This record gives sequence, structure tokens and C-alpha cells, in this order.
Amino acid sequence: MVEDTANASSSQKLMQIGTRLDFVAISAKNVTKPSQTRLTELVGYRSYPKSLSNACNRIRQNSRLAHVSNEEEHEALKDLAVTTYEELENPNPIHYHIGLSYNDELGTYTWEGGVEDITFSKWDTNYPDLSKGKCVRAEVKSNAEVVWRNVPCSKAPSKAMCQTIACDTDNYCS
Repeated sequence: MVEDTANASSSQKLMQIGTRLDFVAISAKNVTKPSQTRLTELVGYRSYPKSLSNACNRIRQNSRLAHVSNEEEHEALKDLAVTTYEELENPNPIHYHIGLSYNDELGTYTWEGGVEDITFSKWDTNYPDLSKGKCVRAEVKSNAEVVWRNVPCSKAPSKAMCQTIACDTDNYCS
């Protein structure tokens, strides 16, 4: 059931543990001690009829819109979105909100929760473009490339990628 999905050179590798409903589990595997794999987060793909504000918390407490910090996470989200669309036989373009938006007070983009560490991005040509909106949506193009584009935060209905810290066998969630 465990399948390696990344080619990382560090001691940490992302792995897909499996899918259940609309969630995919991402874990960190210690390559030097393979038995020490810990489930670190669950990512979910859901449709929201209106505002994205607090949308993820409706699924599970302490959830948030997904933070995308590297290529492996970016690809895992794309794979989950594509698989979900195929299962639903949805002919519409594939797109989903991530937790990135423009913060007027700081004058920069931040991840949901105020995280400013944006070292990875996949902006489309001519983006970011604040005239199109302050929230960021990932869109799968016809060539399967995923790009980020600005959209209004109130755009509805929308899909969103949510993430939450997952429970492990050593530290059960209460």
C-alpha cells in the first residue's frame, strides 16, 4: 500500500500512504531509518458553495487551506485533484484553491495563518496579477501542467485543497 512518489535526495521523502474518500495521506520517511515513517498530514479535496473562509475547518478542526512548499506537494495535490475529477467523470476544467492570498497589511502574499515563507511558486505567465483577485487558485492546463492564478476570494462555487495534521500510532488525536 505504501508507494514512493518522490525522488528526493535528502533524508526525507514524501510518500503516498493511500487514499480514502477525497483525502490523501502524506508522510515523511526517514531514509536512514525506514521503520520511522510518520504520517504528517492529510490533504482533502472538497467543493465549497460560497466563501473559502473557514471552509477547511468544516471538514476537521484545525484544518486549513493547503500550503504548497515544494514540487512533491504540488504534484501530490495535482494527482489528487485529477483522480477525484476522473472518478466523478467531471468534464469541467480542474482547479482548486490553495492557502495563498495577498495580504494588504504586509504588502505581500502569505499562506493561510500568516505564514510568509513563500520559497516555492508555480505562477502562470503574467501572474501574479492582483487586478484578477487576491486569492490563489491552482489550475490544471490541457498539457497537465498546473499553474497558479489570482482569482477573487469570493468566487463561488469553488474547490479547495485542505490539509490537517494527521494522527499517528504514538500520539493519538483527541
